[in-house]
Amino acid sequence: MLLPWSIEAGEILLVHPQGRTYQHIANHIRAALREIPHAPKVHLALVQGNVEVDLADYDQDDLIIGLGFKSARWLNDQAPKASILYGLISRESYSTLSSRPRDSAVYVQQPRSRFAALVKAILPNARTGVILMPKDQPLPRRVRFGALSLVYRAIDSNNLASAELAPIMRQSDALIALSDWRIYNRHSIQSILLTSYRVRRPVFGYSESFVRAGAIAGIHSSPDQIAQQIARHTRHWLDRDELPPASHAEAYSISLNRNVARALEIPLPSVARIRQQIDQVELNKP
Repeated sequence: MLLPWSIEAGEILLVHPQGRTYQHIANHIRAALREIPHAPKVHLALVQGNVEVDLADYDQDDLIIGLGFKSARWLNDQAPKASILYGLISRESYSTLSSRPRDSAVYVQQPRSRFAALVKAILPNARTGVILMPKDQPLPRRVRFGALSLVYRAIDSNNLASAELAPIMRQSDALIALSDWRIYNRHSIQSILLTSYRVRRPVFGYSESFVRAGAIAGIHSSPDQIAQQIARHTRHWLDRDELPPASHAEAYSISLNRNVARALEIPLPSVARIRQQIDQVELNKP
């Protein structure tokens, strides 16, 4: 089914799958862009099953914003000539798309340096562990992650039993949970957090919900913060006829679970103090 309207020059198409988060971010992007003088009109389109958009006439002077990897894969194939700004996509997923210098992205996850700074602000001298999938090998025994040196263990996604998790946790003072759905999903997160609690090793998560579930702390960009970054990238394109390089969202949020910290007898600094240390690391980045 084709859209019942055409896109005029200077207008923007925003494509996303179904879902409340996608709809929320899409609406927030439209609201942020309305604040720009002579703001362009933004058209929304769903990509799902029987809905398609005719992109045959789009070229590099037309901007399409695609939210989520489902939209990214579809647009990468169907809009070979347009300028595309990908949002709510991981750095790893973005790297799998066809390389086109006119495209850009706002990554959904945090930069490693920022995540590492969170850990060091709470546990300055911690030996930190990470769980990886076998396909991510070969890797050295220790992996650099920002300012941290990580001890890792490769684990099969079908064997995330506590007997497999406990050794990496005992070799470390804390565990960093990377945003990898193969490891951290609704079937495994509770088991991982219970194991960490039993061996008294905190987990640092990548989302607010992860912290609510039992991680000691997490760093993440909210949907509104990601939407604001996408709006800034869009304004750059409107002003300069090109997109800026792919990046993480500049704004971020910190979540703390003080109940878990008390149970593990780990003192937590204030959010303001943690943010100050993270921002200092950001300022000192080359």
